[in-house]
Amino acid sequence: MAFNIKVNNRIAFKKCKSEVQQCVHCGKIIGRGIVGLILRNKGEGIALKKNLWLHTICIDEFGDTLKRELIVNKDAIVAEGI
Repeated sequence: MAFNIKVNNRIAFKKCKSEVQQCVHCGKIIGRGIVGLILRNKGEGIALKKNLWLHTICIDEFGDTLKRELIVNKDAIVAEGI
């Protein structure tokens, strides 16, 4: 039975089945059989499907990095209408 804890339709905690998947935060290999967070862009009408992986130990630092960059760059982001 495959390990899969869904957060929502596009995010889940899963066991990595590959030896080459890299963490989007630290860049290191996730590793076959290691549980990580997978982020998917799957959906109807999407031609290019990509999965992004994140080590569970990188989740907090990844979130902190995103928050920090949002604060630092908030004016530029708002100016671009994002």
